[in-house]
Amino acid sequence: MNKGRAVGPGRRSVEGLAWLARVGPSSAETWATAMRWASSTTASHAQRLERAGLLGRAPRHKGQGGALLYATSLGVQFAGVEALPLRRPPRAVNWPHLEACAQMAAYLTIRGREMLGPRELLLDEHWVGELEWTERGESRGRRHRPDVVATIEGGRSMAIEVELNAKSPERLRAVLGLYLGWLSEGRVDSVLYVAGAGRERRLLAREAQKLGPELAGARFGVQLLNEVQARLADGAER
Repeated sequence: MNKGRAVGPGRRSVEGLAWLARVGPSSAETWATAMRWASSTTASHAQRLERAGLLGRAPRHKGQGGALLYATSLGVQFAGVEALPLRRPPRAVNWPHLEACAQMAAYLTIRGREMLGPRELLLDEHWVGELEWTERGESRGRRHRPDVVATIEGGRSMAIEVELNAKSPERLRAVLGLYLGWLSEGRVDSVLYVAGAGRERRLLAREAQKLGPELAGARFGVQLLNEVQARLADGAER
Protein backbone atom coordinates (compact mmCIF):
# COMPACT_ATOMS: atom_id res chain seq x y z
CA MET A 1 0.00 0.00 0.00
CA ASN A 2 1.24 3.47 -0.88
CA LYS A 3 1.01 5.38 2.38
CA GLY A 4 1.65 8.68 0.62
CA ARG A 5 -1.39 8.37 -1.63
CA ALA A 6 -4.03 11.09 -1.11
CA VAL A 7 -7.42 9.87 0.08
CA GLY A 8 -10.31 10.91 -2.16
CA PRO A 9 -13.78 12.03 -1.10
CA GLY A 10 -15.73 9.37 0.78
CA ARG A 11 -19.43 9.02 1.52
CA ARG A 12 -19.53 11.60 4.29
CA SER A 13 -17.52 14.07 2.21
CA VAL A 14 -20.06 13.73 -0.58
CA GLU A 15 -22.94 14.19 1.88
CA GLY A 16 -21.34 17.43 3.02
CA LEU A 17 -20.79 18.45 -0.59
CA ALA A 18 -24.47 17.83 -1.35
CA TRP A 19 -25.45 20.12 1.55
CA LEU A 20 -23.26 22.91 0.15
CA ALA A 21 -24.67 22.33 -3.33
CA ARG A 22 -28.21 22.75 -2.02
CA VAL A 23 -27.53 25.65 0.34
CA GLY A 24 -24.76 27.62 -1.32
CA PRO A 25 -21.68 29.27 0.18
CA SER A 26 -21.12 28.69 3.88
CA SER A 27 -18.44 29.27 6.46
CA ALA A 28 -16.60 26.16 7.58
CA GLU A 29 -18.04 26.62 11.09
CA THR A 30 -21.64 26.64 9.86
CA TRP A 31 -20.99 23.69 7.54
CA ALA A 32 -19.44 21.76 10.43
CA THR A 33 -22.47 22.44 12.64
CA ALA A 34 -24.90 21.28 9.96
CA MET A 35 -22.94 18.07 9.37
CA ARG A 36 -22.17 17.46 13.07
CA TRP A 37 -18.43 17.44 12.38
CA ALA A 38 -15.52 18.53 14.52
CA SER A 39 -13.40 21.34 13.07
CA SER A 40 -10.53 18.94 12.24
CA THR A 41 -12.94 16.59 10.47
CA THR A 42 -14.40 19.49 8.51
CA ALA A 43 -10.94 20.60 7.37
CA SER A 44 -10.16 17.06 6.22
CA HIS A 45 -13.36 16.77 4.19
CA ALA A 46 -12.81 20.22 2.68
CA GLN A 47 -9.25 19.34 1.63
CA ARG A 48 -10.35 16.12 -0.07
CA LEU A 49 -13.16 17.84 -1.94
CA GLU A 50 -10.99 20.78 -2.93
CA ARG A 51 -8.24 18.51 -4.27
CA ALA A 52 -10.84 16.81 -6.45
CA GLY A 53 -12.07 20.16 -7.82
CA LEU A 54 -15.47 19.69 -6.18
CA LEU A 55 -15.23 22.48 -3.61
CA GLY A 56 -14.25 26.12 -4.00
CA ARG A 57 -13.01 28.56 -1.42
CA ALA A 58 -13.58 32.32 -1.37
CA PRO A 59 -11.23 33.96 1.17
CA ARG A 60 -12.33 37.01 3.09
CA HIS A 61 -10.58 40.30 2.60
CA LYS A 62 -7.13 40.56 4.15
CA GLY A 63 -7.30 40.88 7.90
CA GLN A 64 -10.82 39.45 8.26
CA GLY A 65 -9.84 35.77 8.23
CA GLY A 66 -11.85 32.75 7.22
CA ALA A 67 -13.46 31.86 3.92
CA LEU A 68 -16.72 30.81 2.39
CA LEU A 69 -16.82 27.27 1.03
CA TYR A 70 -19.06 26.31 -1.89
CA ALA A 71 -19.69 23.44 -4.29
CA THR A 72 -18.17 24.01 -7.72
CA SER A 73 -20.12 23.24 -10.90
CA LEU A 74 -18.36 19.88 -10.99
CA GLY A 75 -19.17 19.42 -7.32
CA VAL A 76 -22.90 20.00 -7.83
CA GLN A 77 -22.88 17.46 -10.66
CA PHE A 78 -20.84 14.98 -8.62
CA ALA A 79 -23.22 15.29 -5.65
CA GLY A 80 -26.21 14.54 -7.88
CA VAL A 81 -28.18 17.52 -6.60
CA GLU A 82 -30.67 19.52 -8.67
CA ALA A 83 -29.34 22.95 -7.80
CA LEU A 84 -27.95 25.92 -9.69
CA PRO A 85 -24.14 25.98 -9.49
CA LEU A 86 -22.27 29.19 -8.78
CA ARG A 87 -20.69 30.55 -11.94
CA ARG A 88 -18.02 32.39 -9.98
CA PRO A 89 -16.93 32.86 -6.36
CA PRO A 90 -19.42 34.92 -4.32
CA ARG A 91 -18.88 38.68 -4.23
CA ALA A 92 -17.93 40.14 -0.87
CA VAL A 93 -21.01 42.39 -0.84
CA ASN A 94 -23.22 39.27 -0.81
CA TRP A 95 -21.37 37.48 1.98
CA PRO A 96 -23.54 38.53 4.95
CA HIS A 97 -26.73 37.39 3.22
CA LEU A 98 -25.16 34.12 2.04
CA GLU A 99 -23.80 33.37 5.52
CA ALA A 100 -27.17 34.13 7.11
CA CYS A 101 -28.96 31.81 4.67
CA ALA A 102 -26.45 29.06 5.43
CA GLN A 103 -26.91 29.55 9.17
CA MET A 104 -30.68 29.28 8.82
CA ALA A 105 -30.27 26.14 6.69
CA ALA A 106 -27.89 24.65 9.25
CA TYR A 107 -30.37 25.34 12.04
CA LEU A 108 -33.08 23.51 10.10
CA THR A 109 -30.69 20.66 9.35
CA ILE A 110 -29.69 20.00 12.96
CA ARG A 111 -33.38 20.06 13.90
CA GLY A 112 -34.06 17.37 11.31
CA ARG A 113 -36.25 19.57 9.09
CA GLU A 114 -36.60 18.91 5.39
CA MET A 115 -35.96 21.93 3.22
CA LEU A 116 -35.33 23.34 -0.22
CA GLY A 117 -32.10 25.30 -0.05
CA PRO A 118 -31.34 28.59 -1.82
CA ARG A 119 -29.54 26.96 -4.77
CA GLU A 120 -32.35 24.41 -5.24
CA LEU A 121 -35.01 27.11 -5.24
CA LEU A 122 -33.27 28.86 -8.13
CA LEU A 123 -34.30 25.93 -10.35
CA ASP A 124 -37.82 25.48 -8.95
CA GLU A 125 -40.40 27.62 -10.76
CA HIS A 126 -43.11 26.65 -8.26
CA TRP A 127 -41.53 29.03 -5.77
CA VAL A 128 -41.29 32.06 -8.04
CA GLY A 129 -43.60 35.05 -7.73
CA GLU A 130 -43.94 38.22 -9.76
CA LEU A 131 -43.61 41.53 -7.93
CA GLU A 132 -44.91 44.89 -9.09
CA TRP A 133 -44.61 48.14 -7.17
CA THR A 134 -44.24 51.87 -7.63
CA GLU A 135 -41.28 53.66 -6.11
CA ARG A 136 -40.33 57.33 -6.57
CA GLY A 137 -42.96 57.62 -9.29
CA GLU A 138 -41.57 54.72 -11.33
CA SER A 139 -43.28 51.37 -11.94
CA ARG A 140 -40.96 48.49 -11.08
CA GLY A 141 -41.13 44.73 -11.22
CA ARG A 142 -39.05 41.65 -10.66
CA ARG A 143 -39.28 37.95 -9.91
CA HIS A 144 -38.95 36.85 -6.31
CA ARG A 145 -38.23 33.63 -4.45
CA PRO A 146 -37.98 32.87 -0.73
CA ASP A 147 -34.45 32.16 0.49
CA VAL A 148 -35.38 28.79 2.00
CA VAL A 149 -38.55 26.69 2.09
CA ALA A 150 -38.78 24.40 5.12
CA THR A 151 -41.11 21.53 5.89
CA ILE A 152 -42.36 21.82 9.45
CA GLU A 153 -44.73 19.81 11.66
CA GLY A 154 -47.44 17.91 9.81
CA GLY A 155 -45.74 18.32 6.43
CA ARG A 156 -46.58 22.03 6.26
CA SER A 157 -44.45 24.44 4.24
CA MET A 158 -42.78 27.54 5.64
CA ALA A 159 -41.28 30.21 3.39
CA ILE A 160 -38.21 31.79 4.98
CA GLU A 161 -36.92 35.19 3.96
CA VAL A 162 -33.59 36.62 5.15
CA GLU A 163 -33.89 40.41 5.45
CA LEU A 164 -30.62 41.81 6.75
CA ASN A 165 -31.07 45.23 5.18
CA ALA A 166 -34.42 46.95 4.94
CA LYS A 167 -35.98 47.20 1.51
CA SER A 168 -37.94 50.29 0.59
CA PRO A 169 -41.43 50.20 2.17
CA GLU A 170 -42.98 49.98 -1.31
CA ARG A 171 -40.93 46.98 -2.36
CA LEU A 172 -41.35 45.32 1.02
CA ARG A 173 -45.14 45.64 0.75
CA ALA A 174 -44.97 43.97 -2.67
CA VAL A 175 -43.03 41.00 -1.21
CA LEU A 176 -45.39 40.74 1.75
CA GLY A 177 -48.34 40.92 -0.62
CA LEU A 178 -46.89 37.99 -2.55
CA TYR A 179 -46.65 35.93 0.63
CA LEU A 180 -50.16 36.95 1.64
CA GLY A 181 -51.40 35.51 -1.65
CA TRP A 182 -49.43 32.31 -1.11
CA LEU A 183 -50.90 31.94 2.37
CA SER A 184 -54.41 32.45 1.02
CA GLU A 185 -54.03 29.89 -1.77
CA GLY A 186 -52.29 27.36 0.48
CA ARG A 187 -48.95 27.35 -1.29
CA VAL A 188 -47.34 27.98 2.10
CA ASP A 189 -48.71 27.52 5.61
CA SER A 190 -46.50 30.12 7.27
CA VAL A 191 -43.87 32.76 6.58
CA LEU A 192 -40.79 33.49 8.68
CA TYR A 193 -38.55 36.51 8.27
CA VAL A 194 -35.01 36.53 9.64
CA ALA A 195 -34.19 40.19 10.27
CA GLY A 196 -30.75 41.69 10.63
CA ALA A 197 -31.62 44.06 13.47
CA GLY A 198 -34.44 45.62 15.43
CA ARG A 199 -35.01 48.30 12.78
CA GLU A 200 -35.79 45.69 10.13
CA ARG A 201 -38.02 43.76 12.55
CA ARG A 202 -40.04 46.86 13.41
CA LEU A 203 -40.45 47.76 9.74
CA LEU A 204 -41.59 44.24 8.90
CA ALA A 205 -44.11 44.18 11.74
CA ARG A 206 -45.49 47.58 10.79
CA GLU A 207 -45.90 46.81 7.09
CA ALA A 208 -47.30 43.34 7.73
CA GLN A 209 -50.04 44.71 9.97
CA LYS A 210 -51.13 47.07 7.20
CA LEU A 211 -51.76 44.20 4.78
CA GLY A 212 -54.08 42.05 6.85
CA PRO A 213 -54.58 39.81 9.86
CA GLU A 214 -52.90 36.78 8.24
CA LEU A 215 -49.58 38.65 8.34
CA ALA A 216 -50.06 39.65 11.96
CA GLY A 217 -50.99 36.30 13.44
CA ALA A 218 -49.39 32.94 14.17
CA ARG A 219 -48.72 32.22 10.47
CA PHE A 220 -46.27 35.11 10.17
CA GLY A 221 -43.18 35.59 12.31
CA VAL A 222 -39.99 37.62 12.54
CA GLN A 223 -36.80 36.51 14.29
CA LEU A 224 -33.52 38.34 14.61
CA LEU A 225 -30.49 36.75 13.03
CA ASN A 226 -28.63 36.76 16.33
CA GLU A 227 -31.46 34.66 17.81
CA VAL A 228 -30.99 32.08 15.05
CA GLN A 229 -27.23 32.16 15.59
CA ALA A 230 -27.66 31.59 19.33
CA ARG A 231 -29.92 28.58 18.73
CA LEU A 232 -27.48 27.23 16.16
CA ALA A 233 -24.61 27.55 18.63
CA ASP A 234 -26.70 25.85 21.31
CA GLY A 235 -27.49 22.99 18.94
CA ALA A 236 -23.84 22.59 18.02
CA GLU A 237 -22.89 22.10 21.66
CA ARG A 238 -25.37 19.27 22.23
